[in-house]
Amino acid sequence: MIRYLVRFGLWLARWGGWAEMPPAPPCSRPHLPDMAYLDTARLVYHEIERQHFKSGETKRHNALRALLNRHPEARERDLALALELVIQEMP
Repeated sequence: MIRYLVRFGLWLARWGGWAEMPPAPPCSRPHLPDMAYLDTARLVYHEIERQHFKSGETKRHNALRALLNRHPEARERDLALALELVIQEMP
């Protein structure tokens, strides 16, 4: 019974103009074109952890500020992504 309802719903959708789309290709944008961002993020992460800040937001703010100072030409979102990837790979 459910199969017939699904078929009827698809027929009705096609009759209304809906067309089945092919699957979207994977994202072709390189998210981190420069691996130097990851190397710098690793260095900054270890330096921030060594300083023993109390708040996680303070750590994040100081780390992102250091990355922006090191790579002023980079977009902030790329540097934040590099920092998140480094944090996830650490135990």
